[in-house]
Amino acid sequence: MLSIPRIRLAIPTVLAAVVALALAVPAVASAAEFSLTINVEPGAEAGTVECEVNGGGIEPCEPEYEEGDEVNLVPEAEAGYEFFEFYGDCGPAACELEMDENHEVTAVFVLEEAPAFPLNVETGGEGEGEVLCAVAPLGLPELCEAEYPEGTVLTLFAEAEFGSFFEEWEGDCSSAGSETECPQYRRTRQRRRHRDLRGRRRPRSLPARISGRHGGHLDCRSRRGL
Repeated sequence: MLSIPRIRLAIPTVLAAVVALALAVPAVASAAEFSLTINVEPGAEAGTVECEVNGGGIEPCEPEYEEGDEVNLVPEAEAGYEFFEFYGDCGPAACELEMDENHEVTAVFVLEEAPAFPLNVETGGEGEGEVLCAVAPLGLPELCEAEYPEGTVLTLFAEAEFGSFFEEWEGDCSSAGSETECPQYRRTRQRRRHRDLRGRRRPRSLPARISGRHGGHLDCRSRRGL
């Protein structure tokens, strides 16, 4: 009868062999990570900042990046705002960071400046006078400016000189009265705004009365003579 030898391995011997094998494999060190802090002034309602990492596509920024990553910050302004500058660890016009340490950057957005449109005021007719402008809602009548920002509401006042009277408005806003409110300036193809003041001289009456029992007459002369 053939006998088969039995091989027994002690458990401590097997564990020792596994530990030795694990120690023989070199460990792979994990890459260091650094933080990226991004602030926005005056706040999130003004704009946001996204990141372009290692030349890839634009994506939301992460709070941390691995050592050696190259991060390009891309500002995006909200409606009514525009990007002004970066400051901190980069800037002012652009921000490219190499993640070799912790970085902090602030992106500044400012209100977008409204475009201005010219206002051309002309007077016509034989009479004399001037046109004044008041900016709604609380502005006082004053000499009109050459241009006003988009969205401005103007009230125009016609002031006739002595011996003249206001007749009518002509142009972009019409009114029979000497005061007219002009619409808001908006981005249109129409670049010039005309307001014409038409006036002409008219006779002025001088009340006179002769009283008494006897007849007579009354002669009148102007300062310039008849």
